Amino acid sequence: MDDILFKTLIYDYYNELLTDTQKQMYSMYYFDDCSITEIGEQFNISRQGARDSVKNAENKLCKYEEILNLVKKHEENKKKFNSLKESVEDLIEDKKLKEEINKKFEEFIE
Repeated sequence: MDDILFKTLIYDYYNELLTDTQKQMYSMYYFDDCSITEIGEQFNISRQGARDSVKNAENKLCKYEEILNLVKKHEENKKKFNSLKESVEDLIEDKKLKEEINKKFEEFIE
């Protein structure tokens, strides 16, 4: 899994465990493409203070993942689901039935 995807997923899973300011800074840096300098200006703090805040939020999110492994479990389940889906597709020859089952798989993951 690439770094940006990982940082997005840990934020999705654990952002409620951050303070509002940490959420804003992390989001600005990773999702809004703001520089550390811009974040510092926005929050009226030094560039170093902004960098430390973003890094602290990131470290917190990584620590939660280390303990809870929700992202890891999500990725493992996704792989298992895709494997199951492929196996079922391989077993079914009837095109209409295959489409119906694919539709059910898609509904399941929504």
